Amino acid sequence: MPAEVPLEYRDERPRRLRFSPRLSRRSPRRTGSRNVPAVETVRCVIDIDLPGAQISRHLYGHLTEHLGRCIYGGLYVGEDSDIPNEGGIRLDVVEALRAIAVPNLRWPGGCFAEEYHWRDGIGPRERRPRIVNSYWGDVVEDNSFGTHEFMALCDMVGAEPYIAVNVGSGSAREAGEWAEYLTRGDDSPMAALRRANGRDGPWRVRLWGLGNEPWGCGGGMRPEAYADLARVFGTYSRDHGDNQLYRVAAGSTADSYEWTEALMKALELRLGGARPERLWPTFQAISFHHYTVPGPWENKGAPRTSASTSTTGRWRRRPASRSSSPATPGSWTPTTRRRPSVWCWASGAPGSTPSRAPTRPFCFSRAPCATRSWPAPTSTSSTATPTAS
Repeated sequence: MPAEVPLEYRDERPRRLRFSPRLSRRSPRRTGSRNVPAVETVRCVIDIDLPGAQISRHLYGHLTEHLGRCIYGGLYVGEDSDIPNEGGIRLDVVEALRAIAVPNLRWPGGCFAEEYHWRDGIGPRERRPRIVNSYWGDVVEDNSFGTHEFMALCDMVGAEPYIAVNVGSGSAREAGEWAEYLTRGDDSPMAALRRANGRDGPWRVRLWGLGNEPWGCGGGMRPEAYADLARVFGTYSRDHGDNQLYRVAAGSTADSYEWTEALMKALELRLGGARPERLWPTFQAISFHHYTVPGPWENKGAPRTSASTSTTGRWRRRPASRSSSPATPGSWTPTTRRRPSVWCWASGAPGSTPSRAPTRPFCFSRAPCATRSWPAPTSTSSTATPTAS
């Protein structure tokens, strides 16, 4: 694992501008009947050696979700696949993710997180229950990629795990027990269950997402309702041993300042206000979600002949990004934004898995829709078949 760095927001720009004004006033000149004001000359010195603050690398994290071939066939192919793998995890994808130094991986979603129950994805794979992925394709999955497989992926990539717990259809107890399963080192019930499943020592987990898009697929909640739930889930997602969770509440979409205001009030904070001296640690950060769509929202899955050329002009006109990175509350203004990697929409290929929304490709890069092609899996321990409508 890479060396840990503080998660709090820090401006990482090492270069500063140092202004050294040397003013030389000239006598006013007369132009026609008007006086021209004196001219001031300012000398600017750029000092690149001054130490500066830092921007946390965790603002540039990545999302991995059970969507299309992102997990099954993309990251995970099963141990019996002809594609080189370790424990079912594709080594070529691991190499690609290591090459771009992914700081953290968020899982299991996304919308999928709000119907995922972590106990379904532990223990012997052949005994894990099958589930319906109703958000992406209405397909049946066998849960062969679960908690242990995800944590192994993070270890191989060198990224910190970013767990998104189920707030929409789950419970605070379920979230708390997941934290215990992952991070507790003694003989507690969840630690004992982890050992029974083959992992002796606890993992190090800091980033802890409290749900996903609760204003939409995460439950269709009002901001005040979610703010109360975030406090509850944050309270029961406890720190164990020396592992300290950095709880991230799900922020607003687009310019919904009312949602952000409700979350700040839940922490007894207000936009632009000071941080209270005493603050119960229900959550320490708020994520922002913004979708970049080259055109109207209803055309987000319109076919494109080339992701790298035909939409260049449209992407230039929409320089924002879809953000779900953590940002620390405490000194907010209505224009605060965090902008990590781009998540882009595109229609699925003919014959691909159907979904309730246009299929989104898995993009590694922070450029619009990377076009690298991956070999199709020849075999996998996971099945993904459409359910009967």
